[in-house]
Amino acid sequence: MKRKEISLKNVIVLLIICVFSLFLVLALILINNSSNVKKDNSNKNSNLEEDTNIESELNDSINNNAEDSILNENYTINTDKYSITIPAGFNVVNTNNANEEIVKKEDYSKYLIDENINKGIVIKDNIGNEFVWIPVNNVEDLYVLAENNYKTGRLYDITIYIVENGTIDEAIKQNLVEYNEKVDKKFNNTLFTIFPYNFDSLTNKATSVNEPSIIYYYEDDEDFRKQLEKEFNDMLQSVKKYKGFYIGRYETGDLSKNKLVVKKNNTDLGNQNWYTMYEKCKNITDNKNVTTSMIWGCQWDAAVLFLLNNSNGDSLVSNCNIINNILYDDNNILKNKGQAKLLPTGNTNSTENNNIYDMSGNVYEWTLETGSLNTRVARGGYYNANDFLTSRNNFTLYPEIGCRSALMIKL
Repeated sequence: MKRKEISLKNVIVLLIICVFSLFLVLALILINNSSNVKKDNSNKNSNLEEDTNIESELNDSINNNAEDSILNENYTINTDKYSITIPAGFNVVNTNNANEEIVKKEDYSKYLIDENINKGIVIKDNIGNEFVWIPVNNVEDLYVLAENNYKTGRLYDITIYIVENGTIDEAIKQNLVEYNEKVDKKFNNTLFTIFPYNFDSLTNKATSVNEPSIIYYYEDDEDFRKQLEKEFNDMLQSVKKYKGFYIGRYETGDLSKNKLVVKKNNTDLGNQNWYTMYEKCKNITDNKNVTTSMIWGCQWDAAVLFLLNNSNGDSLVSNCNIINNILYDDNNILKNKGQAKLLPTGNTNSTENNNIYDMSGNVYEWTLETGSLNTRVARGGYYNANDFLTSRNNFTLYPEIGCRSALMIKL
């Protein structure tokens, strides 16, 4: 057999094919690697962007939480005489100017001073309800102990005597009114005598329990009894921590509606029973930093004593919207002398009464104080009576009764 020989030309062609194939393989490898690198870079960039977004969202969240934290912080300042706390979410109203503008937070330290606190610091929530600060430096001013260290409200009888003609001094000389150690305040023609009510001042023990307490309608309701006791003690704890509480600037309004208000120019002020008002008063403001309640009798008395210490005593009477007053508003007569007329809230001049309106006028005001086995105590007076802010009246139901609300800062 004759053996075939490979020519040089064939060898060269074969080498060229091999080299071309090698280049082709290398090119494919390079293209694949380049694609993978791009993918890696793309993934890295994507991951980097994702990390950046996460970090940005985290920073935004931290900043938002910080802002929320600031918004949710109460503002407390201690003066020479008092301590006052503005609950988070409330604005301070500058009652020193006619427009009652909102005080800027950076000006709180300048505005929240003893002089203005004595006049009545007003705060307003985001829906317009207004309350006035009542300082209580010692929480024991609000309660006394009964048997088994049971806490009950520290209540006072505050009697008012008015001299129709002449002065108090002349009345004392003529033995028209007794002036002795029980007389605590004396003004031009008004005398206030203040003494403990239903407790022994020597032993500081209660002789009867008026609050928290229940009346016979609920005497078998142990849950309701415990509820009142808890609310009373919660109020005391708040006052102890914050050195005071807030009282409604106006009588509580919109009583026929589910949502009550404490606002000016409201006339829906009565014709509700005590328990209905008691329940509704708990939800006046939507602010979660505070609680609202029908006012306790001891809080009412604390407010009266605050007024006596910081107001013109005569104005406490003349502001009462009683039938013997002529009331004006911008030179228009709101109520003529001898006229019995319910007025919208905030329509009597209260500049000398610490910004608190009608504590002794318009409608009687339910409190949480118990009067007897079957009555609750309404304070103040109503438009057709000559009662004063210190008056106590026991009722089961009466159409001309409204209520005054109080606000406590949560612990």
